Amino acid sequence: MTGKNFCRLFSLIANRYSLIALVVFLSADGLGQFYNGSQLTFGKSRVQYNDFFWTYFRFDKFDTYFYLNGRELAEYTAEYADQNIRKIELMLQSGLEDKIQFIIFNNLSDLKQSNIGLYGDWDTYNTGGVTRIVGGRVLLYFDGDYGHFEEQIRAGIATVILNQMMYGVGIGAQIKNNALFNMPEWYMEGLISYISSGWSTELDNIVRDAVLSGRYKKFNRLTGREAVWAGQSLWHYITMKYGESAIPNIVYMARMSRNIEKGFLYVLGRPYKTLLDDWLAYYTQLYQSQAEGRTSPDGTLINKKIKPELVYRQLKLSPDGQSLAYVTHDLGVYKVFVTNTKTGKKRRIYRGGYRLADHPDYTFPILAWHPSGEILAILTERKGENWLFFYDFADKRMEYQILYNFQKILDISYSGDGRYLAMSAVQKGQSDLFVFDIAASSHEQLTNDIYDDFSPRFLPGSSEITFALETPPYVMFIGSLQVKLIGREIDRPVVSDRSRAANIEDGSKWIGDNVIELINLVAHI
Repeated sequence: MTGKNFCRLFSLIANRYSLIALVVFLSADGLGQFYNGSQLTFGKSRVQYNDFFWTYFRFDKFDTYFYLNGRELAEYTAEYADQNIRKIELMLQSGLEDKIQFIIFNNLSDLKQSNIGLYGDWDTYNTGGVTRIVGGRVLLYFDGDYGHFEEQIRAGIATVILNQMMYGVGIGAQIKNNALFNMPEWYMEGLISYISSGWSTELDNIVRDAVLSGRYKKFNRLTGREAVWAGQSLWHYITMKYGESAIPNIVYMARMSRNIEKGFLYVLGRPYKTLLDDWLAYYTQLYQSQAEGRTSPDGTLINKKIKPELVYRQLKLSPDGQSLAYVTHDLGVYKVFVTNTKTGKKRRIYRGGYRLADHPDYTFPILAWHPSGEILAILTERKGENWLFFYDFADKRMEYQILYNFQKILDISYSGDGRYLAMSAVQKGQSDLFVFDIAASSHEQLTNDIYDDFSPRFLPGSSEITFALETPPYVMFIGSLQVKLIGREIDRPVVSDRSRAANIEDGSKWIGDNVIELINLVAHI
């Protein structure tokens, strides 16, 4: 199906089903999918801060379910899934037999409020995020990055097809075969992650560190993300040495023999243990040769007690260079610390979240220093809303504002006078730039286009904002936007696609139809 015909078909279906948005709740099928917790195990219902009124688009091989402000994500999911289902079917040499239901959440905080599939676990992991699979239902969320969103879609499609290949079609058959045939964590999750995200520089660095440190020597004892990354590297090695066609054959023979080791032996002609030795020897030799002549950077660790389960983020140095703020995550609990760079004294100024088994959201908190260095802004998500905290170091007190009308805020930075915040935020599945007036607790939109805008920063002593612009096919460019701050008088044209194209200066260039190398825009606020 061509892109033009698909869009025409999608428009007809959208117009039809937008008129019957509530039908899903009146049908038995709809009630079976979106129950309110009456069939759940006692005591396991989640606290829900928002009401979700679901509607859907229906297609031959899948349906897309969405709620308020999620229509654009549902349309994107439909188009992308239509393009990739056939690709993954060809890669795995197996067709999709059951219909997939994509249930789309505007962000991870909303997904964590859902009771859908609460009795189960998170079934698959991938480097771009977490895709939750419940039977034929694929739960997706948007974190502001369409690259991550697409990885979740591919992971969901791959999981459903692989489950059919390994365990058969239907819930009864899958439960029966799953009980008789157990696979290690690295096998299925690693393969799904490889299909959804392939091989990247980031993953290559993770595997390099694990191989050179010796963590992969006990391969079968790996768990969690370590097992997924190791499995992903093994499938990558098999693809490089034996070809992509070996993957579906290995899976098929493993199912027929109900033994993953025999699957490798029958297809590759190598015993399982020998294959692992070959895999580890290959990466060890590769990374050792790359490490020759490299030296580690000088300096001392800020936190000498390194715990492998902790995740460190948002390292921000104060304007005077005397304080360093950062965030730690530990099983759902996140904390904000400030360390004195001279004395090394550390102080915790904020704590949030709950120590749960659910996978944490690493997209918040977001930190930003006030130009004076006396206030630290902490943006976090609570009760389904975006909360902006201000910690005053002089008075040692915390104030906050709630920022409404945003699905998610991706980044913030102060203006030179400390009165405004430049923000990258998501509305209706689209990330754009905004300026937030702190005193007035109001915001103004600067861009409104199909491109993803990230990392806005006020240049020192200037009202100019620089930002990163990501365009299909995920190429990053640097743009600049001149913002004239003239108090509260508003004379602001919202920048659209056409005005962007009209304001490209000489020397900028277009690559293809929609990639801009440099942007210069003017907005009045």
